[in-house]
Amino acid sequence: MTPNMQALLVRLEKLERAFAAMTQERASLRVVEANAFVLKDSEGRVRAVLQMEEMTPEARLEWGESHEARAVLTLYDNKGKPRAQLREGILMVGEGNDHCAKLTAFEKAGAQLALIEGGGKERSVAGLCATKDGPQIVVEDAEGNKTVIGNLYAGSFGYKAWKDLADKRGSGVSKQELSAVSIVMVAAKGEKAVIWRAP
Repeated sequence: MTPNMQALLVRLEKLERAFAAMTQERASLRVVEANAFVLKDSEGRVRAVLQMEEMTPEARLEWGESHEARAVLTLYDNKGKPRAQLREGILMVGEGNDHCAKLTAFEKAGAQLALIEGGGKERSVAGLCATKDGPQIVVEDAEGNKTVIGNLYAGSFGYKAWKDLADKRGSGVSKQELSAVSIVMVAAKGEKAVIWRAP
């Protein structure tokens, strides 16, 4: 056997070993499928859950999210309370679910940061939103008084409230969109009406 043939056989043996190792590695590769993965700490407390759900219980149901199945990652504190959630955005919930923050980038409607303190009729809200219609800052107190800086659209008040105010005589709210330099203040008590507006 010539030296060239010996070198060729050595190279062939190396290739065979590499191929055998690669085949064995592929054979040992496993795909794990599940509806949920639960991460527990050393004391057996659930600290994180990754799952597929149609609707996950959360502190705020008024976000109006779709009921389509989606992957949800929920993080829990050491008392078993959900404190952060990744689903169509990032939701962070405070102790007792009485305050939360949510950062969302919508597929077609832009991005939004919402801060909420309190629940139900006691809540106050601050929001920052950027959409194809324009930017907007909204602040609302527990009594429902509201100030909108920037573009004014249905999302500023909730569709029903906006529809009731839009083009109503004396309300000061029209269906015409306002620019980023606009400010509208709406009083909640009595009949909702714009109390100040510029321009």
